[in-house]
Amino acid sequence: MRYRLSALMPVVAVASAALLAGCAVDGTAVRVPIDYQTGHYATTPDDSGLASPERLAGMRLGEFIPFRGDIDPMFTERTPGTSPKSSLKNLSGFIPGADTVRENRAFRFGYTTSGAGELNGRAVGVYAGVLRYSDAHAAAAAVPAMARRVAAEWRATLTAAGKKTRPRAAPLPGLGKGNTVVSAAWIKPGTTRSLALAPHGSDVLVAVFDGLSGSRTEALLRSTFTTLADAGDAGRGVTVDQKQPNVDLYALAVPYLKTETYLYDGTVAGPKTQAQLADDSSVDYDALRAAGVDAVANRATVLYRAESSKQAVTLRDHFVAAASDAGSSRLASPQDLPDVPCYRVAESSTVECVLADDRYVARATGEDLTEAQQRISAQVVLLQNA
Repeated sequence: MRYRLSALMPVVAVASAALLAGCAVDGTAVRVPIDYQTGHYATTPDDSGLASPERLAGMRLGEFIPFRGDIDPMFTERTPGTSPKSSLKNLSGFIPGADTVRENRAFRFGYTTSGAGELNGRAVGVYAGVLRYSDAHAAAAAVPAMARRVAAEWRATLTAAGKKTRPRAAPLPGLGKGNTVVSAAWIKPGTTRSLALAPHGSDVLVAVFDGLSGSRTEALLRSTFTTLADAGDAGRGVTVDQKQPNVDLYALAVPYLKTETYLYDGTVAGPKTQAQLADDSSVDYDALRAAGVDAVANRATVLYRAESSKQAVTLRDHFVAAASDAGSSRLASPQDLPDVPCYRVAESSTVECVLADDRYVARATGEDLTEAQQRISAQVVLLQNA
């Protein structure tokens, strides 16, 4: 659909010529309404579709989890394991068989970061985070049960690949009382896969390293678990029964037209949790903090709330500059929004448009230019209607 308004936001200025496009019969210029093309996207505030309390708790916990690059700089690429964990189904995607472990019925929520990279020409990977259980007893009971299940799953995988090696489960000094590390010489010669689990109060700390040597893995496990223990302690106050803050910001983001797969769909994130998704998490985190961002709503648009309009413009320019540095190519701005840059993301078919309005910054991506333009146009209207 098309949406007509008579005025624009302060930051998104349109040249007066755009308002004088029509002419009377005698040739005199007349003012015509601004014409935002929003497609079928909603243009009034709506807080429906908010994620479950468990998933939102996982998002809050993400504020304390280390970035993949902080675990080791060799992990340069984000992988799908970077996300809140709110059910045994999505947990079992990274801990094989976790959904079949009876002791995991006490699992409540968690957050994990993950990444991939290359070391000496060899692919390497990491998956690490904090899983919160109902109490300390439940967390301690879940560790050996999950370790046994993982060992059985890995044994089946190795056997199917024709490997005679078998997983080994044993504690590793330096990971805390009650820890278990399941490790195996993996399918590629000279590499190991190790999964470590350790109870820490009502949390289970988890880390998986893939493609490294055994000695390198052990050193990384020790340093990672120290960081994860600190993360769990710092985020001890995060619980499922907390009232979700910033639903007002969530209601200002553009909803999806239909259910789509997105890691953060339906959530509100803090600046560090949002930066977990960036190509260079530390750089984005610094930019969000410099802009005073306190919350980020994730829907069909990603809506950032900065401390001021000036900081919002600076943050928008950061996103545009980062895309340009990565090799993105500029595309046409949406109709009647000439100051909203759009570009094709480098090495991708995805198109993104970025908007700054008052203290808000919005990013809209689409499979093509029209979709991205419609989403960001709907965001303009939605902010004006708030």
